[in-house]
Amino acid sequence: MKTFSPTVSALLAQDHVEAYLLIAILERETYLTTAPFDLTMSDDNVYLASNTLESIDPPRISSIVDRESFKIVLGDPQMVLRSYFESGALGDTVVIRMCFRSGDDILTDLADTLIIYRGKIDNHSFNANLAEGRITVTIESSSPLASLDRRNAFYTSKESMRSRYPDDSAFDEVFVASGRALVKWGRA
Repeated sequence: MKTFSPTVSALLAQDHVEAYLLIAILERETYLTTAPFDLTMSDDNVYLASNTLESIDPPRISSIVDRESFKIVLGDPQMVLRSYFESGALGDTVVIRMCFRSGDDILTDLADTLIIYRGKIDNHSFNANLAEGRITVTIESSSPLASLDRRNAFYTSKESMRSRYPDDSAFDEVFVASGRALVKWGRA
């Protein structure tokens, strides 16, 4: 069960509470918020008010093991984000937090935010709708269970172990035992 700090609990007890999302792409130092104004958080990063955020599609929780991704759709009419993603944004870390506000009281301490999602960018795509004059970028981030399909090749050889851990000699004997062996069968 999620426990809130006393500050968040007091704010949530008020009659009118607003919630905003904070989206951070860490390696690119890109910080966006759904708030109608820029927010400077306790880590001194300025989350820019962005009217480019069109939708967020979190993975759906179900009773079966699924591999749905976390999707973020951003408007990109000037094609600024296209060059950003084509320059190698795959694998960058995305953190999505929820921050709260009641009246003029805005919680800007990151300790008072809720982390909704943390993962890596797996894929991106661009969609140009010429009829409506819209260009969007869809960012797909890894789902919590994305690594279930991944296969890691690990060869049990002396060279493979030495390439990962130069001082490890665990497979030295395995290597020796993997050679030909003369086994005597039958009666002597």
